[in-house]
Amino acid sequence: MYYLCGNRTTDPLTSPTAQNRLFTPDLSGIESAFAVPTIQSGICNMGTRCSTAATRISKYLNDPPLVTTDNYSSENANVTSRSTDMTGYAHRMITLDSRVFAKQKGFSQLEYEGGMPMSEIQGAVQYLNSVYNRDGICQPLIGTIMRFDRADDGTLISGNHVRQGLNQGDPMVHLEFVEFWGYDINQETFDNFIDAPYHEIISHLADNYNFNPHWGKNDEWVFSHPSIKARNAADRATFNAQIAKLDPYGVFMNDFFRTADLQRLMTVRILPPRFTATVRRKIVMETASVTVLIPISITLTACMLALMTWALAMAFSPTATVTRRMTGTK
Repeated sequence: MYYLCGNRTTDPLTSPTAQNRLFTPDLSGIESAFAVPTIQSGICNMGTRCSTAATRISKYLNDPPLVTTDNYSSENANVTSRSTDMTGYAHRMITLDSRVFAKQKGFSQLEYEGGMPMSEIQGAVQYLNSVYNRDGICQPLIGTIMRFDRADDGTLISGNHVRQGLNQGDPMVHLEFVEFWGYDINQETFDNFIDAPYHEIISHLADNYNFNPHWGKNDEWVFSHPSIKARNAADRATFNAQIAKLDPYGVFMNDFFRTADLQRLMTVRILPPRFTATVRRKIVMETASVTVLIPISITLTACMLALMTWALAMAFSPTATVTRRMTGTK
């Protein structure tokens, strides 16, 4: 296991340009050209995948990701030194430089992540090791990531939210799994070589540990997992109460929210679609439901107004006058 740890300090800066490039390694022209094709070829070939992972680890060891540059203000700044021990500004040591990240060749990836108490991490790592050894798993992109945090009661249903078994300020860990999502693959390839074994792993963590998923990552099934829904049921109820206040008609509702049960439970009754384009909906709010009615009276009123408008227009137009005289209308 290789690790890169950091902590808050009042020590002087190594350099004003000190930064962490763990996720944005420098690649030569040939490395950049062959990186994605090589990973693509390793989707169904564990030998290629493990060879790529070994190259990634070698580069990490030989070219440490903590660097200084000759000019931080330029996206084309050159690396002037590397080290395994460096002090820099927090925002440059724990976040990505978006300019450097944007220069890298893009590709798709599948990410699973969730937070759990530090007290449970030993058992979780032993479980992960057993699965990786069982299946001969290699992770060519970045390996399994562990980010350290503390529980926070200022959040609601996030991965680091205070919950049963996790109190304010308790140390915790975010486990992250990143897998290359190859091009032109079918469902069978996805299930067997991209989603596996992470579907099994996330289900196990959800069932056996105090694991809460990251809302900006993960596949949608994670949020409908029975153990996850049971764990965040009370917090979802609080969240849904706010949805009922801020979005009572479900204007911003979508399939993802419905999958995660982040919605106000409602019953909707709507007349056939052919009527909806010509009439106004009347919304009747009830205690536990929203009923959408389309009164026939509004339809009739709209038709009468349209008829009166047409009659007045005809009365004051030359064509209407001629027509009136021809028909004998007074």
